[in-house]
Amino acid sequence: MAEQNRKFINEDGHMEQSTSIALIGIGQGGTKIAGAIAHRSKVDPKRIISVNMSVKDLAKANWVPEQNRIPLDFNGDGAGKDQEKSLVALQKSLVPTIRKIDTILDGDFDVMFVCFSADGGTGGGTGPMFTYLLNREEGDENFPAIKKRNGTTPVIGICAIPELSDDNESSMVNAQNCLNNIRGLISKPESQIPFMIIDN
Repeated sequence: MAEQNRKFINEDGHMEQSTSIALIGIGQGGTKIAGAIAHRSKVDPKRIISVNMSVKDLAKANWVPEQNRIPLDFNGDGAGKDQEKSLVALQKSLVPTIRKIDTILDGDFDVMFVCFSADGGTGGGTGPMFTYLLNREEGDENFPAIKKRNGTTPVIGICAIPELSDDNESSMVNAQNCLNNIRGLISKPESQIPFMIIDN
């Protein structure tokens, strides 16, 4: 994977301007991160996707084209900081969600970033698994756009660790669980999944 990534990075460590980026924001925090990257990197809006359990939060993401906002299962009320709830939603809607992502992107990208916040319900709960699954499905014939260039497209997870305080125990527990999940995924013998951990 490291060899695959080098051709997208110039000698100054910056992304080449000709690189086509796809951004997937998981949860409210992840969607904001994706929006900030898109703004700085001038990413084509057609390659920005938001996935969230909260229909209200999806509606607020006006920097993401409406057709690129994907609700996860349940009733649209959001995960409410409940990471287990978001994982159950992902399990129920996994295949249609990845198919929707595949259809939206239609192969028009060189590198994919999956953005999420560690302390969130939807993002912290499903972000690591989304990154893992999109790497795995990259070589799946059922998802031809994600399989672009014979499964060599880098899929990189960007996890933001927000400022945490002792009086917000649920966020601290969520962030720790998210990091533990990332640690478990990258420790798999067959795993070559790159994650970027950002101290926010």
